[in-house]
Amino acid sequence: MGKETLSAVIVGAGYMGKKHLECYGNIDSVNVTGIVDLSEEKGKALAGQGGCAWFKTLEDCFAQNKPDFVDVCLPSNLHRDAAVTALGQGCDVLVEKPFAVELEDIDAMIQAEKNSGRRLMVAHTCRFMPQYIYAKNAIESGKYGKLLAAGLCRESETPQWSWNNWLHNKKASGGTILDLSIHDIDLANWFLGTPVSFKAFETSSVKHPGSTHITSVLSYPSNAHANIVADHLMPTGYPLTASYRLVFEQAALEWNTVNCKPGCVFLCTAGEKTDIPVADLFGNASRDPYEVELSVFTGCLRSGDPFPISVEEARLAVYTVTELCRNMDAVTI
Repeated sequence: MGKETLSAVIVGAGYMGKKHLECYGNIDSVNVTGIVDLSEEKGKALAGQGGCAWFKTLEDCFAQNKPDFVDVCLPSNLHRDAAVTALGQGCDVLVEKPFAVELEDIDAMIQAEKNSGRRLMVAHTCRFMPQYIYAKNAIESGKYGKLLAAGLCRESETPQWSWNNWLHNKKASGGTILDLSIHDIDLANWFLGTPVSFKAFETSSVKHPGSTHITSVLSYPSNAHANIVADHLMPTGYPLTASYRLVFEQAALEWNTVNCKPGCVFLCTAGEKTDIPVADLFGNASRDPYEVELSVFTGCLRSGDPFPISVEEARLAVYTVTELCRNMDAVTI
């Protein structure tokens, strides 16, 4: 694109829209010119924070304001319409994860990208965190031998913060496996490739409809497997926690948000235990991973460089969820 400053419109004035606006405020090369939201109250409030205009619909926005890119922060089942509309108007697009709830919506967005000649990226934030980048590099370098198994976990209190509780509506969010576990499913695929077998176990609670505990097991062509746990049934006040444990031929590599030394991953080799600082390794020390993600996205728009995550990789994550749901044992307690 080559422009020094890019203009942006954020679609969705909920939690993620607010977060992205905050991050763009720290990126000198981006100017947010509009907020799109059906709610005048929410839309105008966020637009006021950003010093920009509010529009009820994307169509209203494009009638007055043609941004360089559109940032889609809507419920997952609404991604398709917003992304296809923006691409059709000649805008580049960032879509929050997951790509969409249905594969047919994803394919429509990919086709719209091809037809428009513009660019589309899906915001898988964990790929921009140094703890996961270090793990990816360790796998690719082979410095600890082959990766034999991966365990990834993500836990949260039952969500109560989404607009109209859309996260509890599986048609809108895809449920815990697509909203929460998608992070680690994408990471497992990033680490190991395209899975060849899929199995999942889901536990629901009658007291918390729409939220579940999920255990997924994926196998890969290398014969390594990933065990992935996601939980939206933790009690109110439970902090968001994330972790991984990677078992190599010659080492174990671990990280978690609770027990690891801040800014470090933990490495255990034969007879040695080491805390490895990783926060400064990739030039994003102390930066919010959302801000890093948005900086990389907009940097790629200006330079023409490929995005760090392709639409095919983002589609694979949702395809993997689809296959896990087809091979799921589900119970309600």
